[in-house]
Amino acid sequence: MSQYLMRAVDSVTGDPYQWLAPTPDWDASDYPGPNAATKIFIVTKVGATGGGGSEPEEPDFEALPDADTTIDFGESDDWLLPAETLTDDRTATLDPATATAGETYRVRRDDATANTYTLVNGGPLGGDLELEADKMVSFYFDGEDFAELGTVDV
Repeated sequence: MSQYLMRAVDSVTGDPYQWLAPTPDWDASDYPGPNAATKIFIVTKVGATGGGGSEPEEPDFEALPDADTTIDFGESDDWLLPAETLTDDRTATLDPATATAGETYRVRRDDATANTYTLVNGGPLGGDLELEADKMVSFYFDGEDFAELGTVDV
């Protein structure tokens, strides 16, 4: 079942909101903000597989280091934390300056150590996502910010 990633800004507080809606119809989208919305965006259609609706090809992943890092999407769209990599808790920041509007990016964690791996949205909405072992998360970049499309087992 496809869903639509929606974004808006609260007209009073200026707080950003993003949510998934069953249709692209704004009136039926169940905007979660307390006040009227401004800067309304229907970002992308999200398919049942976590992307545009079809199963993607297996990407060529660029290896992530055992260090706090910034992910440069100019180098690759797909990043991998290899098995048994982490020796401590680590943070990776998604860099909006290197991302391309309309693109989808993936980060995969094959590492199964007990250490945490946190992805930080470097865009204006901010936010953190702790990526669990043996998971892959997909992000959509709208030109300003990253929106999580979903996490799958690998």
